[in-house]
Amino acid sequence: MVQLNAHTHTHTHTHIHIHKILSIVSCVPKVMLLCGADISESFGVLNLRKNEDFTQTVGNYELICITTARNDAQKFNYEPDVLWKHQNNIQLVNEQITSDISSTKTQQALRRGQSIHYLVPDLVQEYSEIYNLYGSMNEERHLGFILAPLQKNTTEANS
Repeated sequence: MVQLNAHTHTHTHTHIHIHKILSIVSCVPKVMLLCGADISESFGVLNLRKNEDFTQTVGNYELICITTARNDAQKFNYEPDVLWKHQNNIQLVNEQITSDISSTKTQQALRRGQSIHYLVPDLVQEYSEIYNLYGSMNEERHLGFILAPLQKNTTEANS
Protein backbone atom coordinates (compact mmCIF):
# COMPACT_ATOMS: atom_id res chain seq x y z
CA MET A 1 0.00 0.00 0.00
CA VAL A 2 1.26 3.44 -0.85
CA GLN A 3 0.73 6.11 1.78
CA LEU A 4 0.05 9.66 0.64
CA ASN A 5 1.34 12.59 2.63
CA ALA A 6 -1.95 13.50 4.30
CA HIS A 7 -0.11 14.93 7.29
CA THR A 8 1.65 17.68 5.36
CA HIS A 9 0.24 21.19 5.36
CA THR A 10 0.59 21.78 1.65
CA HIS A 11 -1.77 21.04 -1.20
CA THR A 12 -0.66 18.88 -4.07
CA HIS A 13 -2.94 18.07 -6.94
CA THR A 14 -4.28 14.52 -6.88
CA HIS A 15 -2.93 13.70 -10.33
CA ILE A 16 0.60 14.69 -9.23
CA HIS A 17 0.43 12.21 -6.33
CA ILE A 18 -0.88 9.53 -8.66
CA HIS A 19 1.90 10.07 -11.22
CA LYS A 20 4.50 9.93 -8.44
CA ILE A 21 3.11 6.62 -7.20
CA LEU A 22 2.89 5.17 -10.70
CA SER A 23 6.54 6.05 -11.30
CA ILE A 24 7.71 3.84 -8.40
CA VAL A 25 5.55 0.75 -8.91
CA SER A 26 6.59 -2.05 -11.22
CA CYS A 27 3.13 -2.87 -12.58
CA VAL A 28 0.50 -0.67 -14.20
CA PRO A 29 -2.32 -0.46 -11.68
CA LYS A 30 -5.80 0.75 -12.44
CA VAL A 31 -6.27 3.92 -10.40
CA MET A 32 -9.72 4.40 -8.91
CA LEU A 33 -10.60 7.26 -6.58
CA LEU A 34 -13.20 6.61 -3.90
CA CYS A 35 -15.39 9.29 -2.37
CA GLY A 36 -18.61 9.64 -0.48
CA ALA A 37 -21.58 11.49 -1.89
CA ASP A 38 -21.08 14.37 0.54
CA ILE A 39 -17.64 15.04 -0.97
CA SER A 40 -18.87 14.48 -4.50
CA GLU A 41 -21.47 17.23 -4.08
CA SER A 42 -18.64 19.71 -3.52
CA PHE A 43 -17.42 19.05 -7.05
CA GLY A 44 -20.27 21.21 -8.30
CA VAL A 45 -19.29 24.19 -6.12
CA LEU A 46 -18.01 27.00 -8.33
CA ASN A 47 -14.40 28.10 -7.77
CA LEU A 48 -13.67 25.39 -5.21
CA ARG A 49 -11.45 23.56 -7.68
CA LYS A 50 -9.95 24.61 -10.96
CA ASN A 51 -11.81 22.94 -13.82
CA GLU A 52 -8.60 21.88 -15.59
CA ASP A 53 -7.33 20.08 -12.46
CA PHE A 54 -10.61 18.31 -11.96
CA THR A 55 -10.93 17.49 -15.67
CA GLN A 56 -7.48 15.90 -15.64
CA THR A 57 -8.29 13.81 -12.56
CA VAL A 58 -11.76 12.65 -13.62
CA GLY A 59 -10.70 12.33 -17.25
CA ASN A 60 -7.75 10.04 -16.50
CA TYR A 61 -8.97 8.01 -13.53
CA GLU A 62 -12.15 6.30 -12.48
CA LEU A 63 -14.17 7.93 -9.71
CA ILE A 64 -16.26 5.68 -7.47
CA CYS A 65 -18.93 7.59 -5.56
CA ILE A 66 -20.82 5.90 -2.72
CA THR A 67 -24.30 7.38 -2.56
CA THR A 68 -26.55 7.72 0.45
CA ALA A 69 -30.26 8.27 0.88
CA ARG A 70 -29.66 11.95 1.72
CA ASN A 71 -27.65 12.71 -1.44
CA ASP A 72 -28.87 12.99 -5.00
CA ALA A 73 -26.04 11.23 -6.80
CA GLN A 74 -27.79 11.26 -10.17
CA LYS A 75 -27.93 15.06 -9.92
CA PHE A 76 -24.22 15.06 -9.05
CA ASN A 77 -23.42 13.17 -12.26
CA TYR A 78 -25.62 15.42 -14.38
CA GLU A 79 -25.18 18.96 -13.02
CA PRO A 80 -21.53 20.01 -13.49
CA ASP A 81 -20.56 19.94 -17.18
CA VAL A 82 -17.11 18.52 -16.40
CA LEU A 83 -18.71 15.47 -14.76
CA TRP A 84 -21.23 15.02 -17.54
CA LYS A 85 -18.39 15.01 -20.07
CA HIS A 86 -16.57 12.23 -18.16
CA GLN A 87 -19.61 10.32 -16.92
CA ASN A 88 -18.20 7.04 -18.26
CA ASN A 89 -15.38 7.35 -15.70
CA ILE A 90 -17.81 7.82 -12.80
CA GLN A 91 -19.38 4.84 -11.07
CA LEU A 92 -22.20 5.38 -8.58
CA VAL A 93 -22.47 2.75 -5.85
CA ASN A 94 -25.64 2.68 -3.81
CA GLU A 95 -25.15 2.30 -0.08
CA GLN A 96 -26.44 -1.17 0.79
CA ILE A 97 -26.51 -0.79 4.56
CA THR A 98 -27.53 2.69 5.55
CA SER A 99 -25.33 4.47 8.03
CA ASP A 100 -25.16 8.02 9.24
CA ILE A 101 -21.38 7.80 9.67
CA SER A 102 -19.45 10.05 7.34
CA SER A 103 -15.88 11.26 7.09
CA THR A 104 -17.14 14.77 7.76
CA LYS A 105 -18.74 13.70 11.05
CA THR A 106 -15.69 11.63 11.98
CA GLN A 107 -13.41 14.64 11.44
CA GLN A 108 -15.77 16.78 13.48
CA ALA A 109 -15.63 14.28 16.37
CA LEU A 110 -11.82 14.36 16.27
CA ARG A 111 -11.78 18.17 16.39
CA ARG A 112 -14.05 18.02 19.43
CA GLY A 113 -11.87 15.45 21.17
CA GLN A 114 -14.57 12.78 20.95
CA SER A 115 -13.85 9.09 20.47
CA ILE A 116 -13.99 7.62 16.97
CA HIS A 117 -13.10 4.14 18.22
CA TYR A 118 -16.16 2.39 16.76
CA LEU A 119 -16.34 4.53 13.64
CA VAL A 120 -13.02 3.72 11.94
CA PRO A 121 -10.40 0.94 12.03
CA ASP A 122 -7.80 1.25 14.80
CA LEU A 123 -4.99 2.02 12.32
CA VAL A 124 -6.94 4.95 10.88
CA GLN A 125 -7.55 6.32 14.36
CA GLU A 126 -3.87 5.92 15.30
CA TYR A 127 -2.70 7.64 12.10
CA SER A 128 -5.10 10.55 12.66
CA GLU A 129 -3.88 10.95 16.24
CA ILE A 130 -0.16 10.69 15.37
CA TYR A 131 -0.39 13.44 12.76
CA ASN A 132 -3.15 15.40 14.51
CA LEU A 133 -4.99 15.53 11.20
CA TYR A 134 -8.26 16.93 12.46
CA GLY A 135 -7.54 18.08 16.01
CA SER A 136 -8.63 21.47 17.29
CA MET A 137 -5.00 22.66 17.39
CA ASN A 138 -4.72 21.88 13.69
CA GLU A 139 -7.85 23.94 13.05
CA GLU A 140 -6.53 26.87 15.10
CA ARG A 141 -3.15 26.75 13.36
CA HIS A 142 -4.88 27.24 10.00
CA LEU A 143 -7.45 29.80 11.15
CA GLY A 144 -7.81 32.44 8.46
CA PHE A 145 -5.78 30.37 5.99
CA ILE A 146 -7.39 30.00 2.58
CA LEU A 147 -7.18 26.40 1.41
CA ALA A 148 -4.96 25.79 -1.59
CA PRO A 149 -7.81 24.83 -3.95
CA LEU A 150 -9.44 28.17 -3.18
CA GLN A 151 -6.32 30.34 -3.30
CA LYS A 152 -6.22 30.76 -7.06
CA ASN A 153 -9.98 30.94 -7.48
CA THR A 154 -11.21 33.46 -4.92
CA THR A 155 -11.22 37.22 -5.05
CA GLU A 156 -10.17 37.38 -1.38
CA ALA A 157 -7.00 35.43 -2.15
CA ASN A 158 -6.18 37.59 -5.17
CA SER A 159 -6.55 40.96 -3.42
